[in-house]
Amino acid sequence: MKKTLSFSNPISNTSLISLWMRAYESHRPNGLFKDHCATRLVEQLPFDFSIYHDEYITQTCIALRTEYFDAIAKQHMRASPNALLVNLGCGLDARFQRTDRGKGSQIDLDLPDVIAVRNELMPATSSRNTYWEGSLLETEWMDRLLKEYPDADLMFMLEGVLMYFEEEQVRNLLAELAHRFEDAHIVFDICSPLTVKNTSLYEQMWQAPVPFVWGVANLKELEHWHPRLCLKEVVYYFNRHPERWGWYSYWHHVPKFGNATRIVHYQVQ
Repeated sequence: MKKTLSFSNPISNTSLISLWMRAYESHRPNGLFKDHCATRLVEQLPFDFSIYHDEYITQTCIALRTEYFDAIAKQHMRASPNALLVNLGCGLDARFQRTDRGKGSQIDLDLPDVIAVRNELMPATSSRNTYWEGSLLETEWMDRLLKEYPDADLMFMLEGVLMYFEEEQVRNLLAELAHRFEDAHIVFDICSPLTVKNTSLYEQMWQAPVPFVWGVANLKELEHWHPRLCLKEVVYYFNRHPERWGWYSYWHHVPKFGNATRIVHYQVQ
């Protein structure tokens, strides 16, 4: 039976883009991962995913992003018996199902209507994977996290999320995380100001006017937002899996393209 999505926040609707891109990757004979949940949902949902079929660059970026986030999630889960991954703005992502190896726990947090859809279409399959309702910009879930998981080794992931918020909102979020969660890891993708400036191109591409509003050129700038934030790693899309990019891999050497969007890993010291 077909299901109908009805997200109140337009940012939540962008999760359909990543959903289709992960399903497409799963059908590739040389795909970087398999996401059976994504392929099932794409078949179920009454949405015209064909509008995304020709977006090779974006599909490759999302596939590489997913692969990296999954890899670092697995690494984190193996590193400690108290490992906890918190997937903020989780959308319709099935990271736990793709990465679980029987160790560690994961919390998927998003707005109530998104969690309602997750509970209906992709209910949690393990007691080590729980769904929380809440806005990542608020602090109530942080207080709950401190109370329920006081000894957890934490990693926060924000995939395809922060570019839709104002700088002050992002600054406040990162500062709250750094203030409350000592030794935590924070992993997210980040746009350049040039990418944000040309956001109208993406609006036309996705046929959904949800603009990018935040980007950063100098990644060290974020370390000044809180004294405990420390940049640990930067991942550039166009120097990963060059066999997938072909000649596009040369864009890594052109800053305006190579720095257009990156994945960054900060740690709270």
